[in-house]
Amino acid sequence: MAVETPFLQKDFATLVEHMLETVGSGAGGSKALTDTTEGSVVRTLMEAFAREMAVCYQQLDKVYRFAYLETAEGVALDNVVALLGLKRHRAGHVEGTATFSRQQPAPADVPIPAGTLVAGRDTPLFETVERAVLPEDGQEVTVNIRSVEAGGDKVEAEQLSVMPRPIWGIEGVTNRGELMLRRREETDDELRERARNAVHYANLGTVSALKQAVASKGISQASVEENIPGKPGQVEVILGDADISDSLLEQARKEVERVRPAGIPVTVRAATRIWVRITATLELDKDYPSQTKADIEKDIKQELQSYFSSLGVGDKVRWAKVRNILTSPESVVELHTTEGYTFLEPFVREAGEENNVASDHLLTNGDLLPGPMARIALDTETVPVRLSLEPPALDVWVDVIVALSDDKQRTGVEEQVRAVLNNVLEKVKPGEALSYDTLSQDVPVPVSGYTIIHTRDSMVAELRNSGDEDGISDREKAQLRYVTILGGKDEV
Repeated sequence: MAVETPFLQKDFATLVEHMLETVGSGAGGSKALTDTTEGSVVRTLMEAFAREMAVCYQQLDKVYRFAYLETAEGVALDNVVALLGLKRHRAGHVEGTATFSRQQPAPADVPIPAGTLVAGRDTPLFETVERAVLPEDGQEVTVNIRSVEAGGDKVEAEQLSVMPRPIWGIEGVTNRGELMLRRREETDDELRERARNAVHYANLGTVSALKQAVASKGISQASVEENIPGKPGQVEVILGDADISDSLLEQARKEVERVRPAGIPVTVRAATRIWVRITATLELDKDYPSQTKADIEKDIKQELQSYFSSLGVGDKVRWAKVRNILTSPESVVELHTTEGYTFLEPFVREAGEENNVASDHLLTNGDLLPGPMARIALDTETVPVRLSLEPPALDVWVDVIVALSDDKQRTGVEEQVRAVLNNVLEKVKPGEALSYDTLSQDVPVPVSGYTIIHTRDSMVAELRNSGDEDGISDREKAQLRYVTILGGKDEV
């Protein structure tokens, strides 16, 4: 955008014309000088003076424009951006491209300013050298980047992954190719774009500045605590990444010291890591092959890992969310606890030992609350998720119809029939049909028929003494994988 000139700039011809008009008018009581022909004394004097004035106009305009970011060039631009603490990138910076992306198509254009920082572990800090836009309905855009500091070695692909200043609508960033040392100097346009972005993010001493400082070292998770009980006037920066080494922690402390508010002590430390062991029994709608079960379990574990990875420092684990993930496959119909275990078991590692901390962090509704200085994590490699995928175990009611000669026999016969049927049904194999003869072979009294009622869906199967060898239907057979008699009654 052009800078508005606060004065009327006149060129040589305009100055000559105006000056000749003035001296020829006799204004102010002076004698009118009207000889304006080419080569006359009057015109020659006016043209000489006008030329010097025109040069002065051009010089003043240049000086004026050199004072503004939009119009300064070369050394003048270097002087302007120096007010922001910036320097032109000279030859010898590591350069390449970074790809900004999101999982779903963008609902609108997402601008990426020049100067957007991109960081990674054990790599130089990079920034974009041009403005870019992730277009509406797009999922990624590639932008040129350059290291902030000169020098350095090449950076391998996929080493950058963090945006110290997150951009709404952008979910991830990486360098898909190697970043190499270049010899091209930063142009005026690139320097202007970087300076504009620096002005926008120039505030120091803020919560945002503290987070950006640690993010510049490749740390993706951090929170800032200002109101700490028992520590008035102090601020703590909590680093939530899992692998914070001593050297990385020291680097983060130096960056925070550079941007912290004056007079405010700021402590930087790694968040307390609370690990979670998940144990559950998933009841399936039928008995699946081993490979199918393995695929179901793999999908569930990936979703669980994705959910826990999205949690930041102090974020609560919601049991309702975990439960929904465990039962998300259509093949899972019920969720049960595994005998001897709870669904979520939080613990911390201290001196090589695991200490259960459920009493401190497990709420009555099943949620896990870590507190402001801790982060809950799931590591399926070192702390496997224990899932038991079982075929349907249906509880059923079995009504037995027998004929008794004396009602006094009722109690004894009822116990005998219950014991026999429990023994028979425990031996039922997958897909095996139940017939009247199968159930009656060891029953000590004549049975007129059986009524089997599924407790889950109230489906009823009738077995009568009619010589019918087909038994119950295929669907019923599949659902009678494992059965247990909950109750029974004798009818005369």
